[in-house]
Parts: sequence; structure tokens; C-alpha cells
Amino acid sequence: MQHTDPKSPTEPGFEPSDVQVPVVLKFGVALVVMMTLSGIGSWVIFRLLFAEAQRADPKLSPLAVIDRQVPPDPRLVENEPADLDSVRQQERTVLESYDWVDRSGGIVRIPIERAMELVAKEAKAR
Repeated sequence: MQHTDPKSPTEPGFEPSDVQVPVVLKFGVALVVMMTLSGIGSWVIFRLLFAEAQRADPKLSPLAVIDRQVPPDPRLVENEPADLDSVRQQERTVLESYDWVDRSGGIVRIPIERAMELVAKEAKAR
């Protein structure tokens, strides 16, 4: 093949030179060096600014003690599934057991299944 004038688009041709590997390698090395220097410079500036911020911050007063008391009720739920299971178990216990509601008045609580049987029997009797 012969080299042709790049200004004439109708004639076939080829590039007169290949990629210059040393130039690309030098660019890559320069890029890595610049990125490393930028990272180190950023780290140094961060450390200097952090030290300056700590020095400039006012000291905490001894009267400003941070109290770690538990806030009053109601608080956020920490473990919702366990709390829900506990509530459901308490409700199940109430619905499935006998207990006094008002001993002096003679009012008792009976299991819900037994109460439904009694109501159904009473309805049939009418």
C-alpha cells in the first residue's frame, strides 16, 4: 500500500503513524502521580481543618451534663413483632379464661367460646 494525501477523500489511504506508546505511558504515569498528590493534599488539608475546628470549638460546660434518662411513655417501639405477640397473648388470655370482673357485684368473665355457646342456646330457646 502506498501513502496517499489525506486531503483527497476519494482515494484509499492509511494513517502515516501509529500511536506513540511512550507518550501514552508518560501521560498515564503523570495522571497517577497527580491523582496521588491530590489525594495526599486533600488528606493533609482535611486534617489541618479538623484540628482547627477542634481548637476553635468551645469547651463543654460542666453544667451541661448530658443526661441519659429514658423518655416518658409512650416511647418508640423497639421490637414491634415481639410487642405485638405480647399484646395478642394478653388478649388471648383474657378471651380464653375465667376471672372476676367485679367480685362484689358478682360479675365474672367467661371464655368467649363458652359465651357464644350460651348466647346461641338462649337464641334457640326463644
